Amino acid sequence: ADGVVSYCLAIFTYSLKASLDAFSTLTPPCTLVTLLSYDELVATALRSGYVDSNDAKELEKWKADPFKWGEGR
Repeated sequence: ADGVVSYCLAIFTYSLKASLDAFSTLTPPCTLVTLLSYDELVATALRSGYVDSNDAKELEKWKADPFKWGEGR
């Protein structure tokens, strides 16, 4: 049908490297537009006291490598 998708609208993104890389290689490009990101969610949870700084650091470790994060735990 040769349709072109110029934008992808989503409520949330984890902004994982693999997904950002996938979007960056699309031809023609498709712009990802989200209402909330993982980084914003963690920052808000930290500001509100829902998580502490140690929790926030652990959440960032998960984001850096979510598929290996739980190994050995």
